[in-house]
Amino acid sequence: MVEIALTTGLAAFMGITAYWRASLLDSVIYSNEANGYRTTNMWFDGDIPKYVFIATDRHANQHSVLSEHPFVSAAIYPPVFLLRKVAHVPTLPAIHLVWAVYAALWTSALWILLRLRGCGSLDAAVFTALGAVSAASMFWFAVPEVFSLGSLTIIVALCIAYAADRTRPTLAAYVLMNLVSMSMTASNWMLGIFAAIRDLPWRRAFTAISGAFFLGWLLWLPEKALFPQATFFLTASGRLTGFFYSPNLQRSSDVVISLFSHTVVMPDLQVAQSPGWQGLTVQLSSPIPGGVIGASAAAAWMALLGTGLVASFKEARQSRVVRLVMLTLGAQLAMNLIFGRETFLYSMHFLPLLLVLVSSITKTRFRGYGLGVALTTVVLVAANNQLHYLEAVNFVSSVARLVATPPG
Repeated sequence: MVEIALTTGLAAFMGITAYWRASLLDSVIYSNEANGYRTTNMWFDGDIPKYVFIATDRHANQHSVLSEHPFVSAAIYPPVFLLRKVAHVPTLPAIHLVWAVYAALWTSALWILLRLRGCGSLDAAVFTALGAVSAASMFWFAVPEVFSLGSLTIIVALCIAYAADRTRPTLAAYVLMNLVSMSMTASNWMLGIFAAIRDLPWRRAFTAISGAFFLGWLLWLPEKALFPQATFFLTASGRLTGFFYSPNLQRSSDVVISLFSHTVVMPDLQVAQSPGWQGLTVQLSSPIPGGVIGASAAAAWMALLGTGLVASFKEARQSRVVRLVMLTLGAQLAMNLIFGRETFLYSMHFLPLLLVLVSSITKTRFRGYGLGVALTTVVLVAANNQLHYLEAVNFVSSVARLVATPPG
């Protein structure tokens, strides 16, 4: 009963706060342009308006995104449709509510993952709370973006990996792991592929991977019927080519800092500008926010991250799943060194991997130290990130005021 109460309380907190934060944002964030100003991509390069179209119009051209995000339309459109047409909930509150439910599910799934990996109830609660107040979850569950759903599928896939690790590996488990990991973001398929190749003889690994692809194709057929503009997954168009960058020392440093620091501790916000557009960014931000709270939050997280990673390397000697998490995080890092303007946009994909590794501290003789630092980190990170979130809300409001009057 205590465990049920803990996970239910954390999930409810996450869902309620996600809905509340979404309600603070001016509706301009959901538009592509207003009075001659471009208003899309203002939220850390997130394409928020695209997912509003996906959630509300089954004939929208934006469903072509299924080439990279195979089942995102099926995950978003039906629940929003039911809320709008059956419960008569207005469009934006309906979208907020659906994302709040996904936020609650993400929190519950993270709790289950931590318990499956051997964390005690208190340990799982602390690290789930850390995930709930992290910069990634605080900023991305407040808006409709696919990467928060991709994070949920990573967690579910890792739950399957831990469950399979306790018994004789079955082909069905690895087919499911591959199907789940590819479902929201095709690049996350790497997790299922790595697991199959690592654990199974090559013929069975090929069967698991190809079987997941075949099942994905079968599931895509009714999705294509419902969303005529859907594009078959893994057939991405040339529109992604503009997001590739040549790796260099500066970009590599920015990506590493964003992955390991900004994912949890929100740094000082910056504003990128171009003619007729401005948007939030943290790509070039320092890992240490200004102010006592921000600096303390960064210091606490770095202390926890450092000791947790050391513990995870020791645990990896006995745990195949921890090795899988390390491999996946390394591949995510390598991919983001050459892809993506704003690394923070993909932070929800990094978050569960980091939490699994850092929670290794609870399986050592330094568990007490780890829990103490983690609790301190939760409090400081929550305060820092909420302050920066309110700054971001004010920025969106300032854009709304700017575009309220036509130029000239």
